[in-house]
Amino acid sequence: METKLITKAKELRRVAERLAYFQDDGEYSYIDKYKEVLSWIYRACRELIRFHGENDEEEAEICLSVLIGYSTTVRNAKNIRRAIDRAYMVLPHLVPSLLKCQLLVYCYVEVRNQKLLDQAKQIMRTWNDSQLSEEEIRMKELLQNMEFYFY
Repeated sequence: METKLITKAKELRRVAERLAYFQDDGEYSYIDKYKEVLSWIYRACRELIRFHGENDEEEAEICLSVLIGYSTTVRNAKNIRRAIDRAYMVLPHLVPSLLKCQLLVYCYVEVRNQKLLDQAKQIMRTWNDSQLSEEEIRMKELLQNMEFYFY
């Protein structure tokens, strides 16, 4: 069963990704609603970074949610650094998975460490392209866009 902390982390990710990928169905076209959502994301990031997961996967989920959240709203360098430092501690303990790949990619966005990107690509090479989940497809597209814009 999911803890309240992980439920909050996943809700933060869902809202931030809806905003980042324009999946709002016109909901955010009103400036007041848009500002309200940005404020909620910022507050959720600040709150979530204060907690630690009960295991490596929960810790990774928290770090990932905070990094995604701050990528869509006002950045807080101190909390981003905290999330990255914690991610670096947990990454070696995660099995190759979508969660690990996502965390590697979002850490790479912040620090541009090529080793992170190489590890993410290695995980992606194990995926069966004909049976990718929506999140795996999004991760591959994000990686392609990053490579295009960062180089």
